[in-house]
Amino acid sequence: MSVLLIIAVAVYAIYKYFSKTKILWRKSNKYGKEEVEVLREAPGPFPLPVVGSLHLLGRHESPFQAFTALAKEYGDIYSIKLGSAKCLIVNNLALIREVLNQNGNFVAGRPDFLRFHKLFAGDRNNC
Repeated sequence: MSVLLIIAVAVYAIYKYFSKTKILWRKSNKYGKEEVEVLREAPGPFPLPVVGSLHLLGRHESPFQAFTALAKEYGDIYSIKLGSAKCLIVNNLALIREVLNQNGNFVAGRPDFLRFHKLFAGDRNNC
């Protein structure tokens, strides 16, 4: 009985995931061609329901190695979904500076992480 319940929940989760993706696609297409081109997403691996692309990080010893391998496949800027959080990964120092310095308003509200404070001593301008 419990196996049947797990299968039913999994099928429902997959259905909700794909129906949500289709709704988002329809919303972005109602604006017209020019706006849709501006709103297109960075390339990246197709996320699995619930876990996103976390399974790709488990293949490597450290997340840095996983991000480097993904950069070789998708380029210097790509998107990845970690659980339910969408992330934009930038792997080029010049592009990182452009994102943080010239387009800082778009990333100013990013969350604080404990690992961030350890790596950069809590300084968001440390690039």
